[in-house]
Amino acid sequence: MVSFNRGDMVRVCNRNLRTYRQIGRVVSDCRGYVEVTIPGYSTLCYKKENLELVSRTKESNYADYVEHDVKIIADVEQM
Repeated sequence: MVSFNRGDMVRVCNRNLRTYRQIGRVVSDCRGYVEVTIPGYSTLCYKKENLELVSRTKESNYADYVEHDVKIIADVEQM
């Protein structure tokens, strides 16, 4: 099972969750669950299988990733 470090950036990858595709930072990783802070939400707790690693760089900026995702979606919709 994947382990996450405090400060890692992760994306919610479970389509059934209201925070699907949102990006946040790991606060803690314990016993199969991960606490994540996502801008606009309080700290949320996820099962590890609901998250995918985006970056282990603590200096990574949320805005860079969000802008990238929005641009990709816009390009696909124009096709």
